[in-house]
Amino acid sequence: MLERFLLVFSGIEILAMSGIFGIIHRDGSPVSDEQVIVFQKAMCHWKSDRVNIWKSGCAVFGQDLLLSTPEAQLEKPLAFDKETGLVFTTECRVDNRKELARSLNIPLAQANQLPDSEFIRRSFLKWGEECPVRIHGDWSFAIWKPGERRLFLARDHCGVTALHYYADRKIFVFASDKIALLALGIFPPDINEFHLAQILISWSPSEGGGDIFTHIRHLPPAHKLSLTPERIETSRYYRLEDTPQLCLKDRREYVDGFLDVWDTAVKARLRALGPPSAQLSGGLDSGSIVATAAPLLKQDGLILHTFTSIPLYPTPNDNFNRFLNELPFAQRTAEFVGNIHMHEVNSEALNPIQAIRKALAINPEPLHAAGNFFWLLEMNRQVAELGAKVLLIGQTGNASISWKGFMRSQPFAVQARHLGLIGMFKEQFRFVKLMACEILPPCTITALRKKRKSSQTRHLASSIHPDFANHLNLWDLQMADPRINFQISPFRNRIEVLLPGRSGPGRLHAIIAAAAGIEIRDPTSDARVQAYTLSIPDKIFIDPKTGVGRWLIREAMKGRLPDEIRLNKTRGLQAGDLVGRLRHCAEEVEEALSELKGGRAAEYINVPYLYAIWQKILVEDTRETFRQAVTTLTRGIMAGLFVNWTEAQRRQTSREN
Repeated sequence: MLERFLLVFSGIEILAMSGIFGIIHRDGSPVSDEQVIVFQKAMCHWKSDRVNIWKSGCAVFGQDLLLSTPEAQLEKPLAFDKETGLVFTTECRVDNRKELARSLNIPLAQANQLPDSEFIRRSFLKWGEECPVRIHGDWSFAIWKPGERRLFLARDHCGVTALHYYADRKIFVFASDKIALLALGIFPPDINEFHLAQILISWSPSEGGGDIFTHIRHLPPAHKLSLTPERIETSRYYRLEDTPQLCLKDRREYVDGFLDVWDTAVKARLRALGPPSAQLSGGLDSGSIVATAAPLLKQDGLILHTFTSIPLYPTPNDNFNRFLNELPFAQRTAEFVGNIHMHEVNSEALNPIQAIRKALAINPEPLHAAGNFFWLLEMNRQVAELGAKVLLIGQTGNASISWKGFMRSQPFAVQARHLGLIGMFKEQFRFVKLMACEILPPCTITALRKKRKSSQTRHLASSIHPDFANHLNLWDLQMADPRINFQISPFRNRIEVLLPGRSGPGRLHAIIAAAAGIEIRDPTSDARVQAYTLSIPDKIFIDPKTGVGRWLIREAMKGRLPDEIRLNKTRGLQAGDLVGRLRHCAEEVEEALSELKGGRAAEYINVPYLYAIWQKILVEDTRETFRQAVTTLTRGIMAGLFVNWTEAQRRQTSREN
């Protein structure tokens, strides 16, 4: 029975970039074949190239292997290591292979013939549980010591992988995909109501490993976990916020240093099987990736395939000060850079409601940007259809490579020149308010926030049911959160975005890409790139001559990107035709709203308010209706469908028991 679903090996198992999973019976009892089958079947929607399982006594480890790099083809099961008795399961792309080879005394010729997982294995054998900080790339891995019944888990610095787990006194299970954990049926699918409320009102969850399901946790980026029969310990192995400031004599030196780490990060992510591909919007982040990758590929006789989401329906008439069709900007970048084959993604075959349902089937979790799934999923599908295994994106660029800078970090003369006296007064007044928030008692700050924004106003900015919000005392809790202030320090503003625990998008991209059989890679989430850009003083990010922000990336891309892109101060807007797409699938919108109205979702979602917004969206083409379509309607529908799905799972479990 087991062999129908799995490839079973004995001994030591070394695996590579894809998805991992495991079961540990902490009481020492054997894991049943039935548990393994259920676990593996639950991960079948990860379109992997190979499945490997190791099973012995109270432990099972496995991986769905995606062959995304040339070295991944070298992955193979190894004989049991009698000296150490270790078992490894790893999803990984190791970017500093040469550096590790030198530290591990591996000859370069031999290193070129090793899969990435072998570098993790040897790193652990040399440095033990201190090895994660030395390994750069996108990875998560598990190491089992059968004799000690000790498990070690670790996740990459910046969180471009996913790793969830559940633990009680008898069992510990982990997986890249939370569906696998839910499928075991060892805990009820209870909703973390506070987490759900935070999603609905755009309140970022605090740093940590909480999940939308009460009983599931995820290992945050830059964290490691040790498990024994008696205890579980988690700790951080890397602190980005401890990055020291870099002081150089000349501005240009910062650019030269950035280009060194940037080119290295992009090149490392081009090591792939299949046609190289990248997302290309009309902006600086994806443009900088493409402008760096395409010339590197040309040296090897390869062409870069780019994918650009384009509108299918008219966009709002209001002036957003944003461009809603990114295609002309993307075309200009492609023409200037060269060696690019463009693909336009109009997502005609997948409407927003279908996409939300599909996204929930892949990853049962309501998310902030519910209105973007139609183009995200369709883009991934087209990348896979091309035969590509990898898609480059620039998710965290705004807080790293293209940080805008704060004018208050500039000398007074620069501020006066670009802001004028009134502007300077406003900036200093804002600065004084921030200082006051640093020194005033928290209760005073909370009272001032409440006075500034009424409860009713907050309700109308989201789809949350007022009774649900009041039950949680949600608004008082939000007003008391010190993180919702702009921090007085530009450094702290940036680190707030980049801190481990804020990396939900990286985890999400890893999961939805796996469902398409591809791998997402993000050079802007390279730990070395983030550390270097964070080390640069804030004043460097603003051009003192023009007062324009994002100076570092604009200067670095001189000659790589056309000036109309490099110097453009207007940003693009994703899903700009969302209103038109929703109108085109009006029956499905109304069907989804009806499902919310008739299910448990009505306890959490203000369904009458969603109906009212929907009526406005049907007839109005304004900036406000677009905002409500993005932040209220689609997010509310996704959250409501999730609640109803969870309730259906609970009832099914009750009937079976």
